[in-house]
Amino acid sequence: VFVNVTAVNADAAGYVTVWDCDGDRPSSSALNYEPGSALPNLTVAPIGTDGTICLYTLASIDLVVDVLGQVPTGSQYVHAGPERILETREEIGQVGYTGTQPAAGQVIELQVTGVGATNVPATATSALLNVTTTNESAVGYFTVWPCGQALPTASSGNYRGVGKSTANTVVASIGDSGRVCIYVLQPVDLVVDLVGYFPGVTAS
Repeated sequence: VFVNVTAVNADAAGYVTVWDCDGDRPSSSALNYEPGSALPNLTVAPIGTDGTICLYTLASIDLVVDVLGQVPTGSQYVHAGPERILETREEIGQVGYTGTQPAAGQVIELQVTGVGATNVPATATSALLNVTTTNESAVGYFTVWPCGQALPTASSGNYRGVGKSTANTVVASIGDSGRVCIYVLQPVDLVVDLVGYFPGVTAS
């Protein structure tokens, strides 16, 4: 199901993780929050065998969950992981990236197809990505678009300043050589979890 999760009345900074109740809780967050804010994020949650989804909160908080749609059995959409395909923080252990924190105006070319346990096929047309910004030094935004095309003017998510990690779900078209590009306006660390993909059609 597509669910919009909103965190309100937080006692402390934390995050929310959403997953199907049949499996183990994943390490990725679907939403980050801090006191005094009401923050939503869209996520796709697999449903457990008993028709439920599970939500974990790091700190005490109220949650509002709105169901926006469903992915019926037989749909082309393939749910994944979530699986971490980008981690820029050196202290955590980098994934899909090497170097210092992405700088202002930097573009990261992220390989989406053919990597990790999910191994998204080369025929995939788009991917559902949960993008988290952290270690911000200033207010800014990021833009996700298919590599090989011009940088669009629209932002895919905004970050809100020092100490305010933010997560946002993005449907990203996959570009040249199975990559998506990510532009950052200001220095920031990025964490990207692959949530699912649309496989496209293999030519016969």
